[in-house]
Amino acid sequence: MTEVVSVPRLPFYKKLSHILVALVVVGYLLVAGKEILSPLISGLLFAILLLPVSVFLEKKMKFSRGASASTSVLLLLICIAALLLVLAKKSPELREMFAFQLKT
Repeated sequence: MTEVVSVPRLPFYKKLSHILVALVVVGYLLVAGKEILSPLISGLLFAILLLPVSVFLEKKMKFSRGASASTSVLLLLICIAALLLVLAKKSPELREMFAFQLKT
């Protein structure tokens, strides 16, 4: 027969202090690890965004896994380059528009 061991309940002020200390430690780790966490999070975001494209290329277009991953990354780079190209072409107009808004 197994015995049920009861864990003593902590008072509210101890729970609160543990939570506050944990929040401060996690906040410090986030600030200190910003150089490491920022690329990891952006890489995770890009991976999540490219997964449906890669799965589509694998299932519907019958690409291999490596070819579908490479193609989806290439498509992302083309989209980013096209966006930058459009912004570069429109930059004089955008600069004038923002300068006009700042004057008023």
